[in-house]
Amino acid sequence: MQNDETDWTSDDIKDLDLELENQALRLDLQIQGGQIFMDEECDPEIDNSFLKRIITYEAMAEEARVAGRPLRSIFPVDFNFPLLDEMNEQELKNKLSEIIKIFQANNIDLSLVDGLPDNIIYTYLTEEAIPEVPGFPYGADCPFTYLIDGCDGYCPDCFQKDYCENALDWDSPLDIFPDE
Repeated sequence: MQNDETDWTSDDIKDLDLELENQALRLDLQIQGGQIFMDEECDPEIDNSFLKRIITYEAMAEEARVAGRPLRSIFPVDFNFPLLDEMNEQELKNKLSEIIKIFQANNIDLSLVDGLPDNIIYTYLTEEAIPEVPGFPYGADCPFTYLIDGCDGYCPDCFQKDYCENALDWDSPLDIFPDE
């Protein structure tokens, strides 16, 4: 008898196996506190790849949190963050440019609301983002881009709300299911 290594698994079984794996990956992420929103029409192989990348990122993020490598550590030891009132408009633009270059070199994308004044950006970065962001995966060798957008989804306390076209009016009821 000849040893035949032909895969006799049907395509239907392979698809089912991939769907089960995807469900298991989603459950694993949910157990860890994550929320996964999926498009029912998404190709299962793309979904699988996406879920595995999220899990890899989360593992790297946990490693970084445990290691305690805060965002401040990407800046040179002698990098100066002057007080806002110690800089004129051009010095402020230059300082923000330096910060953004350091972010870019470390796969960090600063994506705040368009039209946000430089003084508000600088204040947010120096008083909230840089000192408060705990360890996370970043750096030239990191396969992920870390996004700093300043949005936590709660508009009333947001420093960007006066410039954000997506800000919600929390004083009026949110009409989630409008009449069709």
